[in-house]
Amino acid sequence: MKKLFYSLSIVLCLFVCANVSAQNLNSDIGSGNILSDAPSPMVLSPSATYYSAWYPLATFPALPAATLYAESVIIDDTLYAHTPDGAAGAGTTTFLKYKINTAGTGGGTWVTGTALPAIKTQGAMVACNGKIYYIGGGTAAAGSGTDVYEYSRITGQWTTRAPLPIARGGHGAVSWGDSVIFVMGGPWSTTPTTNLQVFAYRPATNTWITLTGTNALPSGAGRRAFGIGIWGNKIIIAGGYAGAYLKSVYVGTIGANASLITWAAAPDISTTYPGLSRMGGTACNGYFFTIGGERSGGNPLYEDTTHVYEFASNTWVYNFGGKPTGASNIFNSNSSKLYPNDTIKIFSVGAYNGAALPNFEVAKFKLTSVGLKDVTNTNVFRIYPNPSNGTINIYLSDVNGDITAEIINISGQLLSKQQITTGNNKINIASLAKGVYLITVKGNQLLKTEKIIVQ
Repeated sequence: MKKLFYSLSIVLCLFVCANVSAQNLNSDIGSGNILSDAPSPMVLSPSATYYSAWYPLATFPALPAATLYAESVIIDDTLYAHTPDGAAGAGTTTFLKYKINTAGTGGGTWVTGTALPAIKTQGAMVACNGKIYYIGGGTAAAGSGTDVYEYSRITGQWTTRAPLPIARGGHGAVSWGDSVIFVMGGPWSTTPTTNLQVFAYRPATNTWITLTGTNALPSGAGRRAFGIGIWGNKIIIAGGYAGAYLKSVYVGTIGANASLITWAAAPDISTTYPGLSRMGGTACNGYFFTIGGERSGGNPLYEDTTHVYEFASNTWVYNFGGKPTGASNIFNSNSSKLYPNDTIKIFSVGAYNGAALPNFEVAKFKLTSVGLKDVTNTNVFRIYPNPSNGTINIYLSDVNGDITAEIINISGQLLSKQQITTGNNKINIASLAKGVYLITVKGNQLLKTEKIIVQ
């Protein structure tokens, strides 16, 4: 069944994960069981196999100078980074660009871009609608600010935009629907019960709103220097520091508009340590990754482990070590990009492990198999035809309980949701524009997300 090559992910709510060693750093998937033409009917078994590896340190070009508290974003084939001074993370105007080759396999050089309008450090940088926004941050370590700058790749120039409502540093930012930027966390003086506001910015109107009450972070979620990511309409914040090292996690589900967010506690980061602070965070293709960080109670203090959270199952499904340099102070310096065959590559800029470093480190991650088998009288799942131009069929065999099918566009917006039952279920997709969509079937420990093509 050729359509399996286009599967986004096939996972269960409960995983028994098998770590796979990195054997071929130039292969997207390396060792492990590779999904190929599988028999039909199919059933999910309670196991998953992942491939993960960090490239050797010299594979990608080092930064021009050592840095910590860096920020980075990826737009198309270019990674952009702001790199504070390495001595103590002091502010700079340095803005760098790196062209990622098609395979994302290293080489190349860093190029100096147009300097920021002001000296900055410990801000947040996010891409939205093809532009880059630098938000907040101070001129020196532990500083805060309200400045917001917009960078146009077309003109190569920065423009000053409407300021943050409240000064922030050590915070995080994400872009939703390529039209709204959310800012949360920080400043450095925050506690678990203070500074819970969430700020929403609309670049199209250059306006901010402040979310408070039930739409702000819940009490206990206040923190600084944490990992942050977004997938679809879900924002995740993990770890950080607020009077103590944290490993708590919160997920916010964005509602019908940018002023509505429902927050809920999620499972703690799957670390054995009391907490992780100043680690990186990034989300891609249904997964969220924490990268490195400073760990409470650990010796050495600096983590080389990456913890992997799966949004669909609300579970930490995997972790892998091997980061060339265990490091902290990289909380806004990590970006990720999806490559062919659903391989995710994570780009980590700068590092700190007692001193600033010029390291540029890259990892790759992939779900390679879930143990598909030819069986009867079990949970069988099939979607056909694919591609389609009017109707798709979802076939389930011997499935009990409530099962739903959701159609989501590639921006993560839910387009339709309906209940399905055992047997064949016809779904009308005639109203969908031509393109690629995701369809998720879930319930009764059954969870599968697959790409569908509308012609």
